Amino acid sequence: MRWSGIFTPITLCLLLALGLAGCDPISKFECQNLINALAAIASQHVNAKPVFDPAAFLVAQTSLLAQRHVQAPAPPRVPKDSLKQCIGTMDLLRSGYPKTEPREFTLELLSNYTRMWDPHSSAMSEQALAGLSGFLSGFGFMVDRSDETGRVEVVDVIAGSPAHSAGLKEGMFIWTVNRRYVREISATELISIINDRTADELLLGVLGGTAGGKPTQSFHQIRIPRGRYEASAIKLNTFRLHRARSDVNLGYVKLRSFVGVQAFFAESLKTMKSFEALILDLRNNSGGEIQAANDVADLLLSDPETFVGLMGRDKQVREIVKMKNLSSAWDGPLVVLVNSTTKSAAEILAGSLQDYGAIVVGTQTFGKGTRQQMIPLDNYHLSGGLFLTDAFTVRPSGKLIQFHGVTPDVQLPLRGDAKAEKDYPRALIPPADLGPLPGYDPSLVVSRSRHLRSRLMTLESQIRDYIEAQSENASQEDLQLEAAKRVALFMAEEADANNTTHSAPSTGNTPQLELPFIDRDLF
Repeated sequence: MRWSGIFTPITLCLLLALGLAGCDPISKFECQNLINALAAIASQHVNAKPVFDPAAFLVAQTSLLAQRHVQAPAPPRVPKDSLKQCIGTMDLLRSGYPKTEPREFTLELLSNYTRMWDPHSSAMSEQALAGLSGFLSGFGFMVDRSDETGRVEVVDVIAGSPAHSAGLKEGMFIWTVNRRYVREISATELISIINDRTADELLLGVLGGTAGGKPTQSFHQIRIPRGRYEASAIKLNTFRLHRARSDVNLGYVKLRSFVGVQAFFAESLKTMKSFEALILDLRNNSGGEIQAANDVADLLLSDPETFVGLMGRDKQVREIVKMKNLSSAWDGPLVVLVNSTTKSAAEILAGSLQDYGAIVVGTQTFGKGTRQQMIPLDNYHLSGGLFLTDAFTVRPSGKLIQFHGVTPDVQLPLRGDAKAEKDYPRALIPPADLGPLPGYDPSLVVSRSRHLRSRLMTLESQIRDYIEAQSENASQEDLQLEAAKRVALFMAEEADANNTTHSAPSTGNTPQLELPFIDRDLF
């Protein structure tokens, strides 16, 4: 985009960026409301100073001008009047983007300011909030936009979707959308373009992935037609593993999200009641409402009292989310499969299940262990909503997920360096772990016995050797699933031995892996 046509009006307002009188009452109205809102909400964030910070606000304004490619003179080190400084910035932005609603700049300033507290606090427009549904409508992929660089990365592609069929893959960076450079498009406008229900196709310019069937880092275009596809939050499967003594049936449930899954999940578990073990796949699950994850845990755990604790800015657990202890739909061996993009509520679920005896398999999870509450901005005479981080999440065992994630019992050495919470420049570093929360008794968790752990470590060694040997011949997803199936088989045999001997110690023989085989026909 050429900017030569905007420099004349910008020049007229250059002095405004240094803190002089405003050009337009709209700018003054928006800025006054914005500053009042920031002063009111600062004390609610777990990591924010309890007062409005003029210096931080100046950084937010300077960042936004740079993100919008609007040139301005060097700002003062210490602004004497934040309102006048904001008015100057708003008028510069409005001169450069005359067709953009002023409220969009207000939300971007609000996001820039709150993201200095942590990377997960952000403001969204009413339109964006209305369309907030996880996967992007019509094309079947999810993106993440970096606050630092403005780069847009593909973080999930639904199998069978138009995006998947067109060759879009996780890890690609989107540089253009319909031939427009993404760094010249605001987050709100980007959502509008991708969710435009009148568009027949989407043309993306990407880096990474493959071109002509070969890996490439060069820029190439992918044309995605709008289409219909199945994007269920749940995927079910069953596996029959052949053993010398008898076959073992394993149930498999993949949760892509927690939206509206409880009823279907409960019915699915009932069909697997006779199975020897269950695999719960939480890979690439970016989370959701804590209560929705709690509903899933209620179906898998019958006795526990505590699901998660919430720690405020005073480092005290002020709220505990309890189990409802409804009728459990599953009471057998449970294996939870996770990866580096298992985030937020999915990490809470995995960690809570691990604390109560499930075996977690995979790679270290993302490490987002905070809760965001949506604050409507109409109370401050602004539009949209602000997602504000107001608590750290605490597992029943007292461990904090933030920054560290959930450590699997069986860790898989897979290729690639995935981005984690700790890689964000402003990631919140939580306080030290706590003691067990009320209602949690670690001595009751049978799967933490020394005997079981020693056998599981032997199995882990076999799995790691297998993955290292097969990593060139099978996909990462297949290898992770294969490992989870082997651990589920181990748990099923352990449970069977305990039931047969009325909880007497088992023989201590670790089952050897009958590898290699990948159930490609079943998955």
